[in-house]
Amino acid sequence: MNVTTDSSQETQDPSRSETVSRADKIASRTNENLMRRLQKALDADPGIDLLAFFPQNYAERVRRQKKAIAADNAVVNLNRRTLEGLQNRFTRDPEFNLPSAVPYDYEPLFSNFKNPTSLLSNGDQAEPPIPRDLRNCLKPEDTVSILSPISQIVWKLLLKSSSEVASFGGFSLVLTSSLINSLWAGEVLYDFTTRMVLKYGDEVVAKILGRRHTNEYSTLQYLEEKLPGFPAPRPYGLVCIGNYLVLFMSYVPGTTLRAAWPELTDDNKFSIQNRLQELFSRLRTLRQDDGLPLGGVGGEGVKDDRISSGETDRPILSAREFVDFQFSNPKFGSRSYVQFLRAFLPDPKTGSIFTHGDVRTANIMVDKDENHSWTVTGIIDWEDSGFYPDFFESTKLTRTMNVVDEDDWYLYIPNCIAPAQFSLRWLVDRVWDKHPQWT
Repeated sequence: MNVTTDSSQETQDPSRSETVSRADKIASRTNENLMRRLQKALDADPGIDLLAFFPQNYAERVRRQKKAIAADNAVVNLNRRTLEGLQNRFTRDPEFNLPSAVPYDYEPLFSNFKNPTSLLSNGDQAEPPIPRDLRNCLKPEDTVSILSPISQIVWKLLLKSSSEVASFGGFSLVLTSSLINSLWAGEVLYDFTTRMVLKYGDEVVAKILGRRHTNEYSTLQYLEEKLPGFPAPRPYGLVCIGNYLVLFMSYVPGTTLRAAWPELTDDNKFSIQNRLQELFSRLRTLRQDDGLPLGGVGGEGVKDDRISSGETDRPILSAREFVDFQFSNPKFGSRSYVQFLRAFLPDPKTGSIFTHGDVRTANIMVDKDENHSWTVTGIIDWEDSGFYPDFFESTKLTRTMNVVDEDDWYLYIPNCIAPAQFSLRWLVDRVWDKHPQWT
């Protein structure tokens, strides 16, 4: 989710005054900043308590619960629905009162989900509502289109045999029904907002995306061709059903580095750091010259979550143009401030480097062998990948870092993508990212 708005939409609205007061600007920036903080907090921990980011009188009532009880799926879904509602309100009116838009039943629902033994007013035990499941949005009457060939192993999941596919045809109602039934049969690995990840045994993963964005699948195909053997999921097929995409890919075994990190020794951490250094050094050998579009390898364009919808339809053909794009949000700072800040930066290097775009411990898979040594089994979640300036991986990977949490992962980032390699770029980006909190 992105919380900034495109100023062109505002200027075209005749109902708004052309003269905006400083108070209105500050109110808009405050709301914009708070929404961005909410998104970043949810990226770091989908089960976080949303009210902790609202005024103190809200936070005090839930802080005691947070220490004692771990968040569960019901809380994740409640927070997701609440944030989606806030986003919709923000889109319509960037200056609305954020706390007043939190549903009146958020707190009792949050309490009931956190404490399953909570009682209703009549003394009965509270039954939390069934959380929304993205698969409920898929309908038997939806049209199915195969955007990229489906592997034999996936066909076996969809139908009993590949001969049935031939007899009914790839776009039949039978295929639609089989696809939906197969998705319901998968084991849920991840469920958040507009994406869900399902597992089938130890071979196949299906990822449902709530929007038609093919960037991740294009990347998996590209890596399979350019870096065979690189530990990323193998592409097994891409299907469109209604307004949703289903990406089939190979399952990467192990657990996330985020889950394993607390039990790792210093030697384990250094070993993983060295392996990641090898992997990201290989990834960064994939380069292209200026003049070719930056962003997804399938032509999906560049992304930056501080710019309007986070993407741009116009081609970005050089690192210099990408930096212009990064500083182009007119609601994010005055022109004189932007000019002042950019004066610290040297001209970017020409060309671009293949970039994962979301390097964090939740997207690194590891496993422990019988000798208690940990190995990296794969890198997952390539939704934000593509060709970007050489510094972009380093500035992007600390987007969920804060000054409060003790997380020494950031001390073990592989050297080739460490922020220290691009210290000035990282520092200016950090100021650009955080300055609305000070205005």
